[in-house]
Amino acid sequence: MAELPRLNGVIRALEQGQTAFVTFSTADPASAQAINAAPYDGVVFEMEHNIYDIKTLTAGILRSSRPVAHGPEG
Repeated sequence: MAELPRLNGVIRALEQGQTAFVTFSTADPASAQAINAAPYDGVVFEMEHNIYDIKTLTAGILRSSRPVAHGPEG
């Protein structure tokens, strides 16, 4: 059986002995969509200092997600 790819780019990079590149972003759909096109391994949504709506953020992330294979290694 073929091994499923990692969904978490940070874990994937670290397992391969590479540097993981991560950025910080405000928690809003427009930022999530913009970062989706960037070559980062991960993103940290900064939600401590700003007001955010988790439903709107989740919807934006889901809309901007790249299609990937789902597997247990996440």
